[in-house]
Amino acid sequence: MAKKTAELTEKKIKQIFNCAASLMKTERIPGAVVGVVFGNKDYCFPYGTVSIENPLPVTEDTLFKLASISKPFLATAAVVLVEKGVLDLDDPVKKYLPDLKLSDKSVQERVTMRHLLTHTAGWYGDYFNDFGRGDDALVKMVAKMAELPQLSRLGELFSYSNSGFFLAARVIEVLTGKPYEAAITELVFNPLEMRNSFFYAEEVMLHRFAMGHQRINGKVCTAKPWGRPRSASATGGIICSVKDLLLFAKFQMGDGELPGGKRLLSKESLRLLQEPTVEAFVNKKVALSWFCGQMDGIKVLSHGGGTIGQVCELRIVPSEKLAIAVLTNSEDGGAVIWKIFNKAFEALLGYKPTGAKPVPLSREAQAEYIGRYYNPALICEIKQEKKGLILHMTDTGGFPTPKDLPKNQPKPARVAICANDKLLYKEGPLEGSTGDFVRDIHGKVKWLRFTRALKKVK
Repeated sequence: MAKKTAELTEKKIKQIFNCAASLMKTERIPGAVVGVVFGNKDYCFPYGTVSIENPLPVTEDTLFKLASISKPFLATAAVVLVEKGVLDLDDPVKKYLPDLKLSDKSVQERVTMRHLLTHTAGWYGDYFNDFGRGDDALVKMVAKMAELPQLSRLGELFSYSNSGFFLAARVIEVLTGKPYEAAITELVFNPLEMRNSFFYAEEVMLHRFAMGHQRINGKVCTAKPWGRPRSASATGGIICSVKDLLLFAKFQMGDGELPGGKRLLSKESLRLLQEPTVEAFVNKKVALSWFCGQMDGIKVLSHGGGTIGQVCELRIVPSEKLAIAVLTNSEDGGAVIWKIFNKAFEALLGYKPTGAKPVPLSREAQAEYIGRYYNPALICEIKQEKKGLILHMTDTGGFPTPKDLPKNQPKPARVAICANDKLLYKEGPLEGSTGDFVRDIHGKVKWLRFTRALKKVK
């Protein structure tokens, strides 16, 4: 019986990998790797090449950028410090950083690590800049945060915030007396035996690594620059192999114990890390950095990442001992990642998601959603046109510095309103994905949220 079960599992894994290969080819993804932990076994499927200019094959040891999947590493390190007794998530950050300056003086005095790790601090969250390679890069970034506008009240709502994690990382530096990268290596990488996980290009270049790719005027090109500013290490600086990422996933599925019997976290601390506490977006809640969803009543932890020319995602189903990571070296990777996860969950768990469905609304009922929504990095306008509701999106954010504006802009897309104030993409690379509207205390639509919250301005 055990042999038949193993053979059936192998067959299902092969179906997932075949699906991935087909999708990558269709969407012209140069290279990717899919990693699966199921039960007590690991599976890896490398695909394509690391770069169209230097076409070495992707292997299971190829290094990819984790981008924002780096954030759960920061949160894990923070909980390690909580367990050591040197950090309290509910103490004001000002306790650890007495010189902290923010644009809102009340928030400056009251913001906590819990606010930062749950994206509820409320200031502009997508400011990036390059303050050099010195150990003071993060210090300079935090000083610059005094200029970031407060967009919502402290704790009012979830709005994805990179800048909150800059501040959280600086707290970790102060409490450990080490640069952030060294602190994460000591607190997370080394205990989990993640030996192919790095922050610096000079470390990465000793190994096979993936270049990013963009599509410009229909042509796939390598994406430059490759590196990120050191000031952004905390928000998305980890570069590692899929095998190392699966080691991290297996720890998250455990009880806090390390390989060999030593313990990094107690069961209670691991639960603290993963316990959903704040309503996030589109039927998800947020724990300490982890996004928490439900799949037939089963808890799913997830986090995605996107940086210059690379997109990735990690999802973990602790109760089923299942973790899946998809790392791609293309900005178009998002178009295939969710389809791979859907195939994997159907094949391994028998779960087939039901997508959001539009609800019929009169033009009068649609009117409260139509309008212009703004934050400093993104402008969205929902218009009633001949084809129905059309979403026009303008990306105004700069990365890796404010001067580096986006080379491509999203095309207008047909959208629809679904139940419970959800917005559904009906076409384009985001087809099937959703956002949500958030109302004020008077019941009026105040925000449109695609992870980031955009305030309705007209």
